[in-house]
Amino acid sequence: MYAGGGGRAECVSTAFASVIPTGQQPLLQGGGDIDQDSWNRVRQSLKQEAGDHSFEVWLAPLVMAGCDGDTVRLSAPSAFAADWVNGHYGDLLRRLWGQQRPGVRRVLVQAGAVVPPPPPVGR
Repeated sequence: MYAGGGGRAECVSTAFASVIPTGQQPLLQGGGDIDQDSWNRVRQSLKQEAGDHSFEVWLAPLVMAGCDGDTVRLSAPSAFAADWVNGHYGDLLRRLWGQQRPGVRRVLVQAGAVVPPPPPVGR
């Protein structure tokens, strides 16, 4: 979810904590539609710019973990993959996220796939 302010779009907290097995791609819940739409557009651009092979090996396994303020958080399946993606695609990720959401200034890629908490009971 993003909050506008003076023409800037900023992330609003969507923190998650549960770990899932590698290879599963959870969707964000509870107001994450805007985040997921932006992430889908960023993924399409990543595939075009990085190429099919690099995208499938390094970028397709990334999971949108959430966002806070001007920072988008992505999860990679391992610490090695997170370091490699940060080193080789960090600038591209920042540029593409900045195009989707001008308020985004940082993209953190960290190890560990996450899923959102379950929706509240009774809704």
